[in-house]
Amino acid sequence: MAKAAALVAQVSKDSKQGIIVAFGGRQYSRVDWRVVPAGEEKAARAHPDLRVKTNESAVKAAKAAERAAEKEAELAAEEAELAAEQAPEETEPKQEPDLEPEGE
Repeated sequence: MAKAAALVAQVSKDSKQGIIVAFGGRQYSRVDWRVVPAGEEKAARAHPDLRVKTNESAVKAAKAAERAAEKEAELAAEEAELAAEQAPEETEPKQEPDLEPEGE
């Protein structure tokens, strides 16, 4: 699963502005790291007044979710394999005897 890393940004200390509004009205300050919207990563990196870094908690969460999905798939495959091993072999169904006498 190759997703772009989630980014966070804040106004650089060298900027003359204390608050910058970017990416559709989101406010970035010198104090707080704020999430960069998906698809705006390249613009955030190019912005001269923003410091950008990878949002480590988002990356860790994505990796954990990926590991959980892999583990779930492995367990489902094991359950299917066990079910196949335990299933009775298919045989032709037994014919029920005809209870009605013939010729009547």
